[in-house]
Amino acid sequence: MRLKLTALALLSTICTLAMHTTASATTVVRSQYIVFSDRADLNSYLQDAFPDFYSKLAPYTDPRYARAEAILQRVWSGYQKLSPSNTDQLPTPALVILKGKFIDGFVTADPKSHLFPNAFFIYERVTERPDEEIAGFMAHELTHLLTPVFRYKYYQVSAGQEPLGYLQANDPNVESVVKQWQSITQIVGPVFIPEPNGLPAPIVYDGQLFNIIGPMAAKWGDPLKPECQTVQNPLPSWRIDLVLHYLSAIDQTVRMTNAERVEMDRQTSNYISDLRACIGQQQGKLIPILEELLHLPVTELEVKYGEVEKIFDSAANVVDGLFAVAGAEYQKLNTFVSEGFC
Repeated sequence: MRLKLTALALLSTICTLAMHTTASATTVVRSQYIVFSDRADLNSYLQDAFPDFYSKLAPYTDPRYARAEAILQRVWSGYQKLSPSNTDQLPTPALVILKGKFIDGFVTADPKSHLFPNAFFIYERVTERPDEEIAGFMAHELTHLLTPVFRYKYYQVSAGQEPLGYLQANDPNVESVVKQWQSITQIVGPVFIPEPNGLPAPIVYDGQLFNIIGPMAAKWGDPLKPECQTVQNPLPSWRIDLVLHYLSAIDQTVRMTNAERVEMDRQTSNYISDLRACIGQQQGKLIPILEELLHLPVTELEVKYGEVEKIFDSAANVVDGLFAVAGAEYQKLNTFVSEGFC
């Protein structure tokens, strides 16, 4: 079976983390942000508030800071022109580069004060991207930072309109379409993603329903069976390679050579074989399985997965059920795309 790459227009998710430490604020602006006098002030704050992140800081002498901060200044100037009321009295947010293999970034809040440090975090691999991708990535994180109280707005932007939603009226027709879209992406994944050999996207990325594969293998599979040991691993090597090395978190484009595609095809084919060898004979109903593995109320699960329950339950086994659900949800997404909703 050849590697199948399908780009689907899916909604992005908010990447705001909650921490379990606190720190003293030196300066508070607009009752919402902690502002730092200089880099030493910021580092002191991070060491006190977020020691795990502090231990991963790229030193400020790292030459990548100069390039990244020059891009940040351009992006921030754009925000100041676009939304002066949101950026009023707020200096350019501090950039924090963390060591790590992730193409990712986030903003975070102090859990005790609920203030936001006037800063955002990116991992060093983001700085390897072209300037325009870094700028887009920073703009995404700054939007989170500048709108820490999220309000969903459903609208279509036309020429001359302010694009971020502050001035747009809520459109019930758009809201209806987007909410259908959101319900699909809860199952098949939150971003553009390839389907290697038909594997549902969340097996590759961090989706929801398909994260039960590992727990299912742990509960029902033979722990001494090599195939089950492979499936129980939540981060097989091919998944790490796909997410960290080939899939851009900025524009969600998969960049692979033909040789890399062939190798990915081989690895994912083997993974599917192991999955079937481990739990391919296991049968069960979706809602009871989820209740047992996720420890969530039946009423909550029925609301979330009621629409796909019949598809799963009619399959011959749990593996076929998961693939059938994913196939049905991808078909819905393709319908949205072909009808021009995305």
